[in-house]
Amino acid sequence: MSTQSTRAKGLDYQNKTLHLLARLGYATTRQIARGVWGKVTASTKKMATRTLNALLKAGLLVERREDVNSDRMVALTKAGVERLRTVVGFGLVNGRPHARDWLRHAHDHRTAANSVFVAGADYGFDIEMERDDWLGLTELEIRGDDQTLLREAWCDYRSSEGKKERKLADAVLYRDGRPIWVEVENCDRGTSDMSKCVDWLRAMYTKRQPEAEQVWFVITAPGAARIGRRLKAALTPGDFVSDARPRQAKELDERILRERRVRVFSLDADTLELTELPL
Repeated sequence: MSTQSTRAKGLDYQNKTLHLLARLGYATTRQIARGVWGKVTASTKKMATRTLNALLKAGLLVERREDVNSDRMVALTKAGVERLRTVVGFGLVNGRPHARDWLRHAHDHRTAANSVFVAGADYGFDIEMERDDWLGLTELEIRGDDQTLLREAWCDYRSSEGKKERKLADAVLYRDGRPIWVEVENCDRGTSDMSKCVDWLRAMYTKRQPEAEQVWFVITAPGAARIGRRLKAALTPGDFVSDARPRQAKELDERILRERRVRVFSLDADTLELTELPL
């Protein structure tokens, strides 16, 4: 009985790992530990390593390392996708036969977005979530799918310069059925990018039914640490001389801050836990 139970549990971990990898495109051992076991500890990293080794040996995954000291990244092979279809009934975004290309072209922003997704999927929940029930949309799903089907993941707006713009989320989470838009901050925004970001926030929260209940800005690198201060400064109305905008525009900014439509978090790179920061 004990042996059979252990085998069944190991198979369950493998299936959940394949499911998560399909949604992320690729993942590190640490991200798998956080996403499948709910936390990053020496024990869960050991279990994640054991699970990945079994899947690699079975030919269901391919791996990549930047150097001997880096955390390995893995993705689904064609055989892994076929196994996934058998387990959960679906494959990869856009019907891709395998995820090798996503792993080959892995980049810092998507890697950070994947960490934020597994960290944020259960943030704020008092009850234990099912570890294969990650609520939301990943960066890969948002950029790889038909955007007309993901209304909460994109927003059309007009910049302060009068140009039509489209903003895409880096991830979407859900709380009580309401979408949370996630922005991954892995570098300091330039002046123009920051201005567009504020224009987008104002445009979205002018609507009676905005695309997202809140926007979470998640700092994943030290260079992005001042995003909260910059947002607060941009959304805090000045006096009549320094800020000649109409009263309604100033009231909108005040409401965005008062209703906590914008929140800022930092991501711990080791534990993949979120910590909210004052705005």
